[in-house]
Amino acid sequence: MKSLLREASGAFGDVGMLLPVALALITKNGLNPFWALIVPGLMYIFVAYYYRLPVSVQPLKVFSATAIAVNASLEEITTGAILIGIIFILLSFESFTRAVAKVFTLPVIRGIQLGTGLMLIQSGLGFIMQPFGQGVIALPGGFSLNLGILFGIISALILLVLPNSKLPVSLFVLGLGITVGLIVTPTSLYNGTIQPAYWHLTNDPGVWWKSLVLLVLAQIPLSLGNAVFATVETTRNYFGAQAVRVNAQNLLRGMGVFNIFAGLVGGIPVCHGSGGITAHYRFGARTWRAPVIIGITYLALAFSTLFLGESVLKLIPMFTLGVLLAFVGLEHCLLIREVSSRKDLIVIMTVASLAVATKNMTIAFVTGITVGSIMQLKEAESL
Repeated sequence: MKSLLREASGAFGDVGMLLPVALALITKNGLNPFWALIVPGLMYIFVAYYYRLPVSVQPLKVFSATAIAVNASLEEITTGAILIGIIFILLSFESFTRAVAKVFTLPVIRGIQLGTGLMLIQSGLGFIMQPFGQGVIALPGGFSLNLGILFGIISALILLVLPNSKLPVSLFVLGLGITVGLIVTPTSLYNGTIQPAYWHLTNDPGVWWKSLVLLVLAQIPLSLGNAVFATVETTRNYFGAQAVRVNAQNLLRGMGVFNIFAGLVGGIPVCHGSGGITAHYRFGARTWRAPVIIGITYLALAFSTLFLGESVLKLIPMFTLGVLLAFVGLEHCLLIREVSSRKDLIVIMTVASLAVATKNMTIAFVTGITVGSIMQLKEAESL
């Protein structure tokens, strides 16, 4: 029973990544809430069956962030999902994968992991700082403290104090957040509507081209770095020989199929992510049971939106998602702790610092690859 509770705790460790993006794409871009959640739910079930490990399922981050920022249309999002799915499948052929893998050396991957961790911490703190309800606490000197920050601090203390190896701490934090959210900002769930499924495909070449240039091209390098090669390394770091099926070809094929599916039904474009694996592992996930639990949860949420609408997704306050996200980021940063080589550290810090400064992982790891190559050439010349 205790092991199942820990698996359940680990299962919810990465909700801070998917749910905020899902809410934004649903409310701002008009994605159908049912199909938006069906895609990651089914992908988690597949992960449990095929990999037998808590491999994370996350939204395509650059793709989604750009779509939200430019208010991309449904047609552009679904078209982009199909395009990137096809590209992932093409890249899964071994000759392509081997060529790309040579570029992503371990220091570059570690830099991606550190940069991802720092950005997760930054995003988590941003969620915690968002206004929560109307309640504020007056402090001496005319200052005030928003309830979101207060309960964010309380949630963080719970994560720090409670022994995660023995207790499902993420479930405690989620329970606290939902309880506080219902009390402070009660949500009216029932909206009396049933959301239909839809198919938003287009034969307009302008939409296909815009989706490719705007949403897809910038996502591919990040996915190769973080969702493929860093995911393989992170999984093997945590699970060793158990991660035998977690290789670049399998990850790319799976992401390709599920993104084509997402494009056909209007769901969230998805990928894997090394930070998500750390999230699941950090909060107790060790087996296939964790992805089954979170997969079934997303499927249940999807079916609940048929009657309750997207308001059901707002039950978890942003401060709760932020705390979980920040702790995941911290744990992800610690993946570089065994690196001691000065040359490797320079590459790692180059990638991570540029990732945080530019918010563009492509610029970050291309620069890191360049720096690493220059250092290798200089080292070879000195011999």
